[in-house]
Amino acid sequence: MGGDPDRVREVYERAIAQIPPTKEKRHWRRYIYLWIYYALYEELEAKDYERARQVYQEAIKLIPHKAFTFAKLWLMAAQFELRQMQLTTASENAWPGSGRCPKSKIFKGYIDMEIATAGIRPMSNTV
Repeated sequence: MGGDPDRVREVYERAIAQIPPTKEKRHWRRYIYLWIYYALYEELEAKDYERARQVYQEAIKLIPHKAFTFAKLWLMAAQFELRQMQLTTASENAWPGSGRCPKSKIFKGYIDMEIATAGIRPMSNTV
């Protein structure tokens, strides 16, 4: 994306301030992708890992989980934590998503993550 980080953040902040007016998932899909792109910008371009973490956390808090949720967001937040070698946090991010978003995609992602990190840490008691 490039450019002045403060200007890029300002544009993302203005965009995410426009919360969809309804709780219909189709209205939220593009909105959630803005959050994902923002988090990826912070991680990959700005190298501001704490800010990327905050973006993921705020996006997860904002979703009306009783109406719907986004498996992709849960998994991307967990994968971010894996890249930061925050293995426990990665597991903690993915597992609640499986309860709020009981799709095979999130269960498979969680299992894949556990298998990938099995040699790095002791087995988790969360399953």
